[in-house]
Amino acid sequence: MMNFIIAILANTYNIFDNKSNGLYLSKILSSRDEMLYDESYGCFLTHFPPINLIQLPAIPFGMFLRQKHPFMIELNLLVNKTQYIFFMVIIYFYYFALSLLMIPFAYLVSCLKKIKAIN
Repeated sequence: MMNFIIAILANTYNIFDNKSNGLYLSKILSSRDEMLYDESYGCFLTHFPPINLIQLPAIPFGMFLRQKHPFMIELNLLVNKTQYIFFMVIIYFYYFALSLLMIPFAYLVSCLKKIKAIN
């Protein structure tokens, strides 16, 4: 009975295997336009909420300057770099705090391993 179920599942997989690649590629092609980065307005789309508050001063410029304007391109780069720096600082402080919390445990584990090695 188990072999029969495995055969049915294998047959079903073989039927839909060829179609899955087509569905995957069609999804990639349909979302391509949504995922293109715009060098003038990309900073408004790339980050998520609390960090995207950094872009608030740039919104008036984004509303009134045309696309590909040199100032808008520079402002986009500046806002993106500022948002990434802010994000990296947050991650660094989490890493630093967790590392400080783990120092006593690491010391205890190393002492226990030394004691086991001596015995």
